[in-house]
Amino acid sequence: EIEDCTSLETVVSFIETPFELGEGAFCARESYDGGNDWLEFDLHFNLYVPIGTKGLYRAAGWDVDESYGNYRTILSGTPENPGSFTFDGIVYDPIDATTVELIDGKNASGDVAIPSMVTNGNVSYQVTEIGACAFKGNTSLTSIVIPNCIKAIRPFAFNGCTGLTTVISYIETPFSLGALKGVFLNNENVVYA
Repeated sequence: EIEDCTSLETVVSFIETPFELGEGAFCARESYDGGNDWLEFDLHFNLYVPIGTKGLYRAAGWDVDESYGNYRTILSGTPENPGSFTFDGIVYDPIDATTVELIDGKNASGDVAIPSMVTNGNVSYQVTEIGACAFKGNTSLTSIVIPNCIKAIRPFAFNGCTGLTTVISYIETPFSLGALKGVFLNNENVVYA
């Protein structure tokens, strides 16, 4: 167990087949009274994994620690050689050989329609997830259209998008946003359609 890693920003794993991560493996807590009383809080860091293994890491529980409320952004490659790519000004990261996660839309503005498919070179991918903090703090975003192929929206994806007024979802089989932390936090003006 690695405790009190309050300044942890990046972890790089070269494990091709991840094992199940134990509860509190990356615990984030600190003493609030200088003694034995601990305050647990959200610790967010980037976890780099071998390209094509992001789905395996999620299935093994490496993206979130429910008991502590910690979450991690899983990225492909390494900080020096990332697997992510830009398509129409938005950054995507491969989950596996056929799907990607939208990981950075902070520079998008106005009305944005998330595409169902994106390409990197001659490889096409289906967009299936919106990543943690993907649009966080983007005050220029006014509306977002979410296609039916989206299967997950990660914590804080649209947190602080104060200009966001409309969310249009084409998802035919809705999933619970209630289990996700702060997806639309601090967005008082949003109308869902």
